[in-house]
Formats: sequence, C-alpha cells, structure tokens
Amino acid sequence: GGWSADRLARAHCASPSVSVHVCASSTVDLAGHRPANTPRNFVFRSMPFAEAVRRCSGSGGGGGGGDGGGDGGDGGGDFGPILEPLLNAGERYYLRSVGGDTRKEAADFPRTFPDLARECNLLPPRPDKEGDGAG
Repeated sequence: GGWSADRLARAHCASPSVSVHVCASSTVDLAGHRPANTPRNFVFRSMPFAEAVRRCSGSGGGGGGGDGGGDGGDGGGDFGPILEPLLNAGERYYLRSVGGDTRKEAADFPRTFPDLARECNLLPPRPDKEGDGAG
C-alpha cells in the first residue's frame, strides 16, 4: 500500500507546527510567479502537521488541496470533527516548511518524521556545492 491521509496524520512529527500557505483560490501566487507590485493571494498559518494533513486531504473542511481529494464524508473516524475553513470553503493549502528554524535549517525528513523515514528507502544525502550539507 501507500500512505493514507490517516496514516500521515498519525505519524510522529518532531516539529510542533508546520508553516502552511492558505489560499482562497485554486492558484497560489508565490513570489516570482505574480506580476510585480501585486499582493500575494495567500496567508501564512502555523498548525500541527496532523491538521495540515487533514485540511489537505479534504477531511478538514476547507475543501482539500491539489486535486480536491478526500472522502467527501463527514470527517469523522480517526480524523475527528470537521475543521472550519481558515479563509473560505474551497481554500487550498501549500506546505511551506517543517522544522524549528525553517529559514536556516535544511529539511531533514528522517529527523522530522522518524517513523515514516523507517518505512522508506532513502538515498544518502548529496553534498551541496558549498560543502555545508544543506540543500
């Protein structure tokens, strides 16, 4: 099998919260992808990883992300009650970062998600050009 939204939501995440872009439309206008001097069309929100998974899967009440996946059900079961949208129904989510100091620390999947990492065959890290191991 693969990882279901429920499995991901139950995974241990070493970070107490993740940074998410929440967008009311189906397109997130990231820097460099929108005309100059136009406001971004998303807001930043921090939330527990399990909540981000619930929201992205469509089980959280915001309408899901990506292809709008999710079971379309009542959000019950292991996921708990339906979460109210942060902006409006149909909002989209983009997982921006995970970790303590997301501006300075490189992503470290095995450290952040140890039980998920044990289920993967990860390649050894590649050194970057500066030799600091980040990247």
